[in-house]
Formats: sequence, structure tokens, C-alpha cells
Amino acid sequence: LLKLVIMPLILKQTNQIGLFQNLEIYFASWISHML
Repeated sequence: LLKLVIMPLILKQTNQIGLFQNLEIYFASWISHML
């Protein structure tokens, strides 16, 4: 679960332009794990 939190933070810092795309990937992976 920590990896799902840390990875998006790293992606956001290294690529702020793709912030929304990274958020989509983050929430998609989070929802898939919740299911």
C-alpha cells in the first residue's frame, strides 16, 4: 500500500506536466486493489 502512495509522489515531483495522467494511473491502481 505504501508503494501506491510513494510512487505517485515521485512521479509528481519528476514530471509535474503529467500530473493528471499520473493521478489517473494512481487512482486506477488504487481502485483495482480495493476491488
